[in-house]
Amino acid sequence: MVPQGDSGVRNILLGVLTHVERLEQWWLEIFANDPAGLEAVEKWRPAGIIASLDTPALGQWASLLKMPVVNISSAFAVPGIAHVGVNDENIGELAASDFIEHGFRDLGFVGAANHQGTKLREQGFRKRLATVGIEEIWSIAIDDPAAKCAPGHAALPELLTWIKTLPLSASVGVFCGDDYCARLLGQAANAAKIELPGDMAIMGCGDDELVCRANVPPLSSITLPLELVGYEAAVLLERLMAGEDVPAEPKLLPVSSVSRRKSTNVVPIPDPDVAAAVRFIQAHAGEWIGVPEILLAVPINRRSLERKFRQYLGRSPLEEIRRLRLELAKKMLANTDLSMPIVARRSGFSEAKQLSLVFHETIGITPTAYRQQFRVPAERDEARPASPSESVTETRPI
Repeated sequence: MVPQGDSGVRNILLGVLTHVERLEQWWLEIFANDPAGLEAVEKWRPAGIIASLDTPALGQWASLLKMPVVNISSAFAVPGIAHVGVNDENIGELAASDFIEHGFRDLGFVGAANHQGTKLREQGFRKRLATVGIEEIWSIAIDDPAAKCAPGHAALPELLTWIKTLPLSASVGVFCGDDYCARLLGQAANAAKIELPGDMAIMGCGDDELVCRANVPPLSSITLPLELVGYEAAVLLERLMAGEDVPAEPKLLPVSSVSRRKSTNVVPIPDPDVAAAVRFIQAHAGEWIGVPEILLAVPINRRSLERKFRQYLGRSPLEEIRRLRLELAKKMLANTDLSMPIVARRSGFSEAKQLSLVFHETIGITPTAYRQQFRVPAERDEARPASPSESVTETRPI
């Protein structure tokens, strides 16, 4: 059972179908979680259900069914119902880290009201910001943002009022708990003649391309492993149908990366030399560059550049290059099937061994292990060990 009009559901269903096709004995039907869909499910009497229980009424309905149910919505906790989803607090931490690493210091949060997942995302966002001394942020909750995001709706008055409380400048970044909230904030900003991202940068969550790319400017958004959510939900449902007990804890999958678009394409650093150097690194991180190449693009001596990077970013230019290369590699590993040597080359590393060493030093796992966290396992490769090219020895520095 899926919500109507949610394009993210397509990826979840692809994950479900991957497991269904391997079983070869399941018959899968798809129903909307509206009154007609509920009635159809009750008449059909399936052996098990994967459902997006995004309202208390739906949760109560599912609790009364005499069949296994796996919930894939984080909107509400439904006691006694198995749950597979994403780690919402981790999502907030990732968003905060991205803003921090890009130099933002004035932050805000926009989320859906009365939504457990949104509250956890804000909690993770605040928790990560507190680690760098940012204790206060601007925040607002919106009732039913998906419905208010429909075509033809005017900018929300409450968002227009809220925007006026922000200290608008290039250093203001707002994380929105989902892409609908981000689009609503973008509409309000455009209505208020606020330049995006010059006055305010916006980041959504879910990476719904139709929602994100339809905005002006296109919205950056956190990518979610929705296909893997569907796959894991189907695996769990199979176990419940075989008689296993409902797990005591939900299965929460880690988030992968930020899909960066124009809504956050700004360097909020007041020093023009550091800002120019950061822009150069962002444009060329996947190439064979070092500090000499930066100095050719930015007329400043090396000692001053190093000092200013430490002052404004808390890291050296080489550390910034490596950080961005690692982000490029993580995004490719989570979202593509490219081989390790190709991932290494396209993200600026000398070879797969160097990529593996950096992963092991920074994240504590191999690139293959990282990839497996976000991808539906291949039927023959679920337990595949790291290949020899991913050894963490005999490598040369970047």
